[in-house]
Amino acid sequence: MEAKGTAVATIPLFVKKKLGVQAYRQWLEALTPTARSALSGAINNSAWYPMNEILIQPTKAICELFYAGNLKGAVELGRFSADHGLRGVYRFFVRIATPDFIIARASQILPLYYRPSNMIVVEKGAGHTVIRVTDFPEPDEVVEHRVLGWMEQGLIVCGVNDTTATIAKSMTNGSPFTEYHVTWN
Repeated sequence: MEAKGTAVATIPLFVKKKLGVQAYRQWLEALTPTARSALSGAINNSAWYPMNEILIQPTKAICELFYAGNLKGAVELGRFSADHGLRGVYRFFVRIATPDFIIARASQILPLYYRPSNMIVVEKGAGHTVIRVTDFPEPDEVVEHRVLGWMEQGLIVCGVNDTTATIAKSMTNGSPFTEYHVTWN
């Protein structure tokens, strides 16, 4: 599997901005030489990178080094990524978007960042939705949690209050799909 450069680029940025320069140096030292080289240099936002070595393993290193092994690090990285992307280039689009508009396009979002992948909305109603990732050949819990954080923060950036996302079913736990339950007020 591959991750788009826009997803990869937020990883070192997150470590520098949220955890500090000393943490960034410590994190880089924990990476493989290939990952260190890719993540400390210029990242091409439109290029595709090997997902395991350039996205999953560096995210796991964040969780291990700075979050005591807790996947909260991946969730926080997902939130940061949504904030960075949606408050940047897409900020004018996001201002007029409603939760229903964003959710209706959920199936188009995941494949922009990870390939191959597929996401579908299986249920939506007032203040809630159920979204499934149905195609993700190399599932990993750090990616599932990063997507969870992105969903929560993505709706918050769109002006939605009290957003909560949970993983109800997980491919990494043997389910044929990963299912997210998202609620808001």
